[in-house]
Amino acid sequence: MLNETERELIAAAVDGTHSPSNEAAFRSLLADSTEAVVLFQQLQKHAAQLRAATRYPAPAPLAGRVMAQVSALPPLSLMDVQSAQPIIDRKPTWLPICIAAALLLAVGSTSFWLTLNDARESEAHVRRQRLPMPVQAAPATNRTVPAPNLQQSNPVVVPEQPTSSSTSSNDLAKSTPTMESAPLPRPFGANGVMASPPVNEIKPFEEVQLHLPYLVQLADLSHEAERSKLHDELIRDPAFRIDLFARDMPRALENFQTVAKAVGINLTVEAVAKERIAKKAPLSWVIYTEVLTAGELTQLLVQLAKLGDKSQPFATAHVIPAQATEQRELRDLLGVDPGLFKRPKTGPKPISAGTADEISNSLLKGKAAEKPAILMTYLPTGARSVSATSKEIKAFLERREERKANAVPAMIVIRPAN
Repeated sequence: MLNETERELIAAAVDGTHSPSNEAAFRSLLADSTEAVVLFQQLQKHAAQLRAATRYPAPAPLAGRVMAQVSALPPLSLMDVQSAQPIIDRKPTWLPICIAAALLLAVGSTSFWLTLNDARESEAHVRRQRLPMPVQAAPATNRTVPAPNLQQSNPVVVPEQPTSSSTSSNDLAKSTPTMESAPLPRPFGANGVMASPPVNEIKPFEEVQLHLPYLVQLADLSHEAERSKLHDELIRDPAFRIDLFARDMPRALENFQTVAKAVGINLTVEAVAKERIAKKAPLSWVIYTEVLTAGELTQLLVQLAKLGDKSQPFATAHVIPAQATEQRELRDLLGVDPGLFKRPKTGPKPISAGTADEISNSLLKGKAAEKPAILMTYLPTGARSVSATSKEIKAFLERREERKANAVPAMIVIRPAN
């Protein structure tokens, strides 16, 4: 069961409002919880439906009616504000609030830009009506008293009442100024008061393109549209991490080895990992390859979906661009920096460079090019083999060649779905 913090983290990722510091926590949550993956997919679908919904403009006279009702309300005094009862803090369910907020933003933003000028004029009219009438006070010296309003820091000059006993009570009542229910408007910049300058021009909202992780049910790769989306995703970045969530780990690993062999991948199983696979230890596994193209990676996942069509051991695939985190993990696993983001150099080759290639191609004619990959223990980290003493890892690194221009390095992790 997801807690409130985890749900808010997923909602922030859908809205594109989480900070870069929360990215690692969000990815770790998706990697460890199938429930989080399902919820993230549902919210993505709801957000897409909201964006595709028809938007209707607010009625033209709406702003006038709202401002008329505001003008008719009685002014609030300072005592009314201080005696107001606080609203009970409730924690509503976050999902309906998110949906309601999205709808309110769509309608409110449209009506705001259409009625901004009318609202300013109406607000100025209301302020003019609240200005006090000029007070005819008796001649006297002035004294300075604090302003009655808490938000007004400037002193207010009040006429001093005459002390003569000949002054009647009626004259005293006429000359005494009345306390206003709201502070008097002050010009911008007066007496060093800091205020915001008037907004003269309205800037439109800026559109920001967000790159969200690609999640897909493995069974959905039987559809051509989903296969095209996966291929388009794999050509957007230089390297990727692919998490395969499995319901049956032993059978999922067996299926992966079968499909890898069928598509021409020379999969080397590290000795320690091979021993633990034979014992069916409850571990997670990682496969690293840097010679497959985006099309070959897509074909690998499609074949996995076809092999387990009747009783699919894999649940979902989570495809995300590789980051510095993946580079550090591969460096710990292999003992060397794989250079995930290093692009191969392209340019004209010298004439002599083609001779050795032509001889090699003639010798390897009829044989498929080798596509090396290595399978190792991923989690827990204490069960990993030591790269410095692993013969299989050393052999894999020795077979590495210069990376081709269209190759997409991939870190494929097979882990339990629950």
